[in-house]
Amino acid sequence: MLRTTRQWLPRDLDVLKPLFERMRVQGSDFFAKNAALADEVRRSLVDLDEIEKELKKASKAITSASGLVIQHKGRMQELCENAVREQ
Repeated sequence: MLRTTRQWLPRDLDVLKPLFERMRVQGSDFFAKNAALADEVRRSLVDLDEIEKELKKASKAITSASGLVIQHKGRMQELCENAVREQ
């Protein structure tokens, strides 16, 4: 097992090096700060989901209103054409 993981160790250390450096610089409350940040990100994601739902509702409303405008334009055109014919 050690032979197979020996190749990955330098790569893993390179990946983890910035994390270890931040832990060293920020001290013992590093994980607490990150947990607070993670909570804020989770709350923001929930807010973004709610915004997306509202945008979908607005999109449906716009599509519906656009359809109604097309219908009314057609009716108005028919009325105008009928009025011209009756004269």
